[in-house]
Amino acid sequence: CKAPGLVSTIIRIMKPMNTDYSKLEKGEDSHLLDEALVKPLSDGDIMNGGMAKKARAFSWFRCLCKTLLVLLLVLLVTTVVVAFGSYIWVRHQVKRFTVDGKEKNLPEPPLPVAPIPDAKLEVIKDEAKLFWDQLRAGVVPTEDLVISEEDINGLIASSHYMRGHAIVHISEGKWTADLDLPMDK
Repeated sequence: CKAPGLVSTIIRIMKPMNTDYSKLEKGEDSHLLDEALVKPLSDGDIMNGGMAKKARAFSWFRCLCKTLLVLLLVLLVTTVVVAFGSYIWVRHQVKRFTVDGKEKNLPEPPLPVAPIPDAKLEVIKDEAKLFWDQLRAGVVPTEDLVISEEDINGLIASSHYMRGHAIVHISEGKWTADLDLPMDK
């Protein structure tokens, strides 16, 4: 027997029959084998346990689906990485540009408070309302509205939201305001 696949095929077929293989190798009892069963198998068939797999025909649709799936997965992973990186960067910027009084050991409230008596506060509010009403009515006010640094800081101190978070400084015709507004309110 010269075909290498033939012997392995015969052995595989005859194994369940408990046949004496030495007789088959010598050529005896070969009449027991059916010719349709005795055809040589390729190496790939022997590796697959004798079961030949049918090769699938090439499909452009299947190839396109697999390519789109891979692209979708790459896009998804890229989106997640960019979103996470953006979150980390924004979080860092918020921490960098905001002040937390507890972390920076600032006094509570962070800026000084300059309260004024309630009576003086009411006078300042009445003067400002009168000045505004005269402007809205088209009447030229007889006096200019003059508010000092102390008056402005007193108005700020009377506000629950602005108290301790803003202060005004006036010097030589210029004014500056220091603001420390909480981000969580």
